Amino acid sequence: MRPRLVCSLALAAGLAALVGCTPPRESPTGDVSGTVTTGGKHLTGGSIKFTPASGGGAAVAATIGYEGTYRTTVLPPGDYTVTVETAFLGKLYKIGGNIAALPPDKGDKPTVKKADPAPPAIQVPKKYEKVSETTLKVTVKPGVQTADFDCP
Repeated sequence: MRPRLVCSLALAAGLAALVGCTPPRESPTGDVSGTVTTGGKHLTGGSIKFTPASGGGAAVAATIGYEGTYRTTVLPPGDYTVTVETAFLGKLYKIGGNIAALPPDKGDKPTVKKADPAPPAIQVPKKYEKVSETTLKVTVKPGVQTADFDCP
């Protein structure tokens, strides 16, 4: 065999082996963001959870910010049932300029004399906190998209 032909065959075999060893591509995910409201008012906090409608796979949660906005970049494409939780916001306290989940312990010395309740949080009706009762649904596609939800 000629040296040039041997080199060409070796190069072709090497490329074929290299192509066969590349890792599979990950499936694209949905980058979903939007606003959550109740009765037209932006929520002032909470969490939003996307549960696969098929029942398979793990739910994905995101934090709802003070202006009612959320974002998650890790949702696989598919249909989801959406729940919104705000009940825990009624248990927040304001200590100085900070918001805390619990009042200060009696043995602790807070920076202020008394823990005041945090400003009232906007709550959603309880049915939106349960997968079995919520009416919120979304179909996620690969790439960037917006999904706004109102919990009247």
